[in-house]
Amino acid sequence: MELAPNSGLFLPPQWIQKDLFTPATTFLSAEFSNNFLGELRESAPVANDAMEISASEVRFLQSRLLQELMDPDPFSALVIEGFLMGAVALAHQRSLPRGSVPPAWLRRASELLREDMKEPKSLTEIAALVGVHPAHLSKEFRRWFHCTPGEYLRELRIESAKEKLQCSEFTLADISLETGFSDQAHFSNVFRKQTGFTPSSFRRNFRKTSSSSKP
Repeated sequence: MELAPNSGLFLPPQWIQKDLFTPATTFLSAEFSNNFLGELRESAPVANDAMEISASEVRFLQSRLLQELMDPDPFSALVIEGFLMGAVALAHQRSLPRGSVPPAWLRRASELLREDMKEPKSLTEIAALVGVHPAHLSKEFRRWFHCTPGEYLRELRIESAKEKLQCSEFTLADISLETGFSDQAHFSNVFRKQTGFTPSSFRRNFRKTSSSSKP
């Protein structure tokens, strides 16, 4: 099988792999764990067939995986799991009929992330609670919410932190614990990556803007 530039390929474990690369080829190889493959086997076509992953999906994976691997935080493992599961599932089926609102099980999955923001469940645990396969959850979550469950959780925590920075006198250490971060350093790092501001500068800017807008 000859692959075009910027494309990808999923190979089931029973396949024998033999590669031939042109000069100056760069590639990324991800080896899935037995647990991961066991979950994929529940969807037989995904688990037993070799499948090409589209160039657009590969470009997305390249940029997001590099970002997570170069600058990891407490959410990176969940984010990467969602990326990989979603890519394999999307390779199997790119589009499914859907209505104008997310299905009830997917809304419940997002609620579980909100409810357990401080101590989140794994992707597999959430999928079991809403009654779907983890790969299907990851694919549909990204289809509807335009992010992985890990990214969604990260954004929930940052939005909660913003509210506390704006409307309370809690210290940064208190806010980091209240929003589920392991410590203040992780909180500050993730907040800066998501907003472009440190928590302290965000709080100062908000208060400066609020003061200048008062009559």
